[in-house]
Amino acid sequence: MKKILILGGTAEGRELVPSVATIPICQVTYALAGILPQDATQADNFTQMGIKIRRGGFGGVDGLCDFIRHNEIDAVIDATHPFAQNIGQNALQAARLSQKPWAKIWRVPWLPGPGANWHNFPSLRETAEHYARLRQNDAPPRRLFLGLGGKGGLAWLKAWRKTWQDMPKATSLLPELILMRSFVPAPDFAPGPPLNVVWRHERDGPDLAGEYELLRRHEIDLVITRNSGGIRDKKLQAAQQLGCQVWMIDRPDLATWPLNDQERRHIFPSPNALLASQWLERV
Repeated sequence: MKKILILGGTAEGRELVPSVATIPICQVTYALAGILPQDATQADNFTQMGIKIRRGGFGGVDGLCDFIRHNEIDAVIDATHPFAQNIGQNALQAARLSQKPWAKIWRVPWLPGPGANWHNFPSLRETAEHYARLRQNDAPPRRLFLGLGGKGGLAWLKAWRKTWQDMPKATSLLPELILMRSFVPAPDFAPGPPLNVVWRHERDGPDLAGEYELLRRHEIDLVITRNSGGIRDKKLQAAQQLGCQVWMIDRPDLATWPLNDQERRHIFPSPNALLASQWLERV
């Protein structure tokens, strides 16, 4: 029996786990932070299938190495989010130190569709600083949707405020509306200067029509989001249909990871690609 550790918390992880678990020679442990409602629900379903669930952090590379050793893990599959750099690199290092096979699911990034009005930025902080430096006579977008989740949205507000406070107030710009959305309730926070912040306690819209209506109703003209990649994002489709600007935060570059040639061959764009590769049979 091959014991496979899958690091998930993503759609790819939720898709991959049952597929691997149905392979007779594989026993799966699924590790996730356990903060997303869909992860908690899916974990309960996986438990009923006999899949082991590991919640929470490991304590860095050393903690992950200890887990691999104590649980006699034979292979590690990293299906974490493209922006989850710490756990991703920890998984690579732990697999190396434990001398266990490693593979990674790396989503295909989003690309702008025909006629889309995209602008790329290297970080969340730089989008916030750029907006804070805009002037009223620049005719900038004034009604923002921060598609960054709760923590990301609050980080954006903090970075924006820090730069805005140092700008000349006679010509500086205040957005008319900042729309935020998160699966957790709005925390107690002070948005700073007289900002109109709308916090929607909900998951992403269920369909394109819902996302379109959300942006239309709030008259959004700028969407700021991360390039998480994968299935085409509904809010980006809605933004394009409505002619909204999109400020896209570039994902971390996997090319900067210190991977050898064999490890690079074990990066797959989807769970199906990994399963079709016969990688598990070689573990």
